[in-house]
Amino acid sequence: MTTQTPTSLTPAKTDLPLRENDDIQGDVIAGFKKDQMVLLFLKFEDGIRARSWLQRLTPRIATTRQVATFNKAFSDARQRSGGDPTGLKATWLGISFTYQGLWKLTDRKPYPDAPKNTTLGAFQQGPVERAADLGDTGQNHPSRWVFGNNKSEDRIHAVLTIAAPRAKEPGPDAMVGQAGTIVWDQDGSKPVMLSYQQFVRTEGAVYAFSPSVTTLRALGEGRLPDQDQTEPGQPVDTFLPYPDMQRKNGKSWFWLFHTINGDQLYRVISIADGTQHTDVLEVPDTRISDFSCFSGINRISCILAMPDRQRVDGVSTYWVFHQGRYRIVSIADGSAHEDRIVVPDRSVTLWNSLTQEQ
Repeated sequence: MTTQTPTSLTPAKTDLPLRENDDIQGDVIAGFKKDQMVLLFLKFEDGIRARSWLQRLTPRIATTRQVATFNKAFSDARQRSGGDPTGLKATWLGISFTYQGLWKLTDRKPYPDAPKNTTLGAFQQGPVERAADLGDTGQNHPSRWVFGNNKSEDRIHAVLTIAAPRAKEPGPDAMVGQAGTIVWDQDGSKPVMLSYQQFVRTEGAVYAFSPSVTTLRALGEGRLPDQDQTEPGQPVDTFLPYPDMQRKNGKSWFWLFHTINGDQLYRVISIADGTQHTDVLEVPDTRISDFSCFSGINRISCILAMPDRQRVDGVSTYWVFHQGRYRIVSIADGSAHEDRIVVPDRSVTLWNSLTQEQ
């Protein structure tokens, strides 16, 4: 979202509390109300890259408070001047996701038990499966749709809305050119020109919802806020072996990480040598924040030991993966097992083996 507004533009208290909400996207309640609206239908080639992109996009998404405040200031200025105020301009961004888009972002099927006769069930089914119930038959059959049809529905993962004011000449503003092209920036790359004219005369249907900013942040981490609990039958997120307590006095010790009610915890267990491999809970659940090297992490996905950096001068080094990022940490031998961050968070897109196409 980009704006050009007077510094004195501040939200006023109203009897409409939702209009002061900083979590709901701006087009849901307040409405963008722009002369130029562009919808980009997006496909995510890779879940990891999509999450990284969403993390960068989320701070730019317009909120209800921002849009409602701007709309009121614009309306007041128009009433005073009798025309559109030239000093108030804004370009708004909004984002919504299809069911397939949520699946791509979270790497698992969202809401698998949603009843079909509910709104959530309809969202899961999509417009093609529900076409007959909605009267989309004959000339309106999905096979005639240009987008959202049988062939492309699962390839539309998100809809990005760009709303901009009218410029002096046809075409919205600097982001959208007069020829109907959109200058869309990429991190570390040159701007890409994206044509939107092809969608002017299209027909189709896409079920997509606009998540709250809180949900957008969670999706950027590869999760849905209300689906954080570990799935039945998968009670473990990851393990981390004690580097200096493997097969010591017939037992090996591990930190076990698992998620309960949305919070990731760890416990200490031991596994004995022998045919039974008897396991024992040594230390009960503790928050992962007890590890200083995990500071700022909500949920660890995987811990990978550096093969040539185990117990080197009494220190072992690991890659720690979480929410589309990774960091390098070290854990020392000894009863305290002192830990620290060696290299701070980086995008996992730096790993070629995780992003290369097969």
